[in-house]
Amino acid sequence: MEIAEKICDRVAIINEGVLVQVGRTSDVVSELHAGSLEEAFLKAIHAEEEVKEVADSL
Repeated sequence: MEIAEKICDRVAIINEGVLVQVGRTSDVVSELHAGSLEEAFLKAIHAEEEVKEVADSL
């Protein structure tokens, strides 16, 4: 993840084939209130899993 954060202008976070987040690397990190791309990835995946759990319970 560190390398991607350093060399990529834009990133996409995909969880189980679903596009969760996309944008400029710095924007993705800030929008998710993360300190790094790796932390942003973990937050985005966790949030997506919570949404799925709620949807499944309906």
